[in-house]
Amino acid sequence: VEIPYRKQDGTIGWIELHRQPELDPKTGEVIRVYGVGRNISNRKAAEAQAEVIALQQGRLRLIQEFVHAISHDFRTSLSNVETHRYLIERKTADHGINLSSNLDIVQLYIKRMTRQLDGMTEIAEISDIMTQKTSIEDLFQHVNLLYSSAAKAKQIELDTRLPTNDLALWIDANKVRQAICRLVENAITYTPEGGSITLDVRDTPESTIIRLTDDGEGIPPEHLTRIFDLFYRVDTSRNVHTGGVGIGLSLVRFVMQAHKGDVNVTSEPGKGSQFELVFPKTHIRTEVTPVIEPSLPNEYEAHPS
Repeated sequence: VEIPYRKQDGTIGWIELHRQPELDPKTGEVIRVYGVGRNISNRKAAEAQAEVIALQQGRLRLIQEFVHAISHDFRTSLSNVETHRYLIERKTADHGINLSSNLDIVQLYIKRMTRQLDGMTEIAEISDIMTQKTSIEDLFQHVNLLYSSAAKAKQIELDTRLPTNDLALWIDANKVRQAICRLVENAITYTPEGGSITLDVRDTPESTIIRLTDDGEGIPPEHLTRIFDLFYRVDTSRNVHTGGVGIGLSLVRFVMQAHKGDVNVTSEPGKGSQFELVFPKTHIRTEVTPVIEPSLPNEYEAHPS
């Protein structure tokens, strides 16, 4: 077996342990067990470097896949822009015609293409992970600051629940924040007025899990295996008017893969969805600081008057 351990400088080392039992030739029972351990930290470091190289190669393949997929989507968008541009050009010949509806459509597609370009930039930079100690409380406060107004506009309760103890992860704060924001945006879009969205965290011996739960529309079972695919949309009839371009959930998956983590989803139509960002402790360092309650003064203690 390979066993990780934490060095004094905070880095992770590895020991490879071999065990061999010695059996009683008469009874077949174990008499004793011999064990040999050897330090394989250097080998693990080399394997980690190989993983980095493989990640870079995967990034190139991802960019190629992204370019091929987005080129088709851009052509559709640009075709619509050109059609309405032509209509505007024709109508400008006649004075007194209201062009607002055509101009609104042009503006809608411009915003759509801008979001696509933003997604391209974010995905292209995912493999450049810069880890730092990140407070879960800071992440949740940032989400509240960004989306509390949008939630209130739909009369949705956005509830962020912090752990009992101070919890920090060594992650790329900006990229994980992007992933959480994409989940919150998605939840606000598909949660009806009067609904609720909950963001909380659960810490286990194996992993730290950030969870987002909503009581929105839910996702049909046949779509659950594909919702993280690039440009995949559950409801294609809403993709323009809701602003969705099929990048958000793909970005979430790529961010978690870059952190050697995972994203899970459970959902039922009409009953909402739950997304889990799973950060395994074998790869992601976690720090839990117990919150110390301030002690009250002893009622019998003498105080100067």
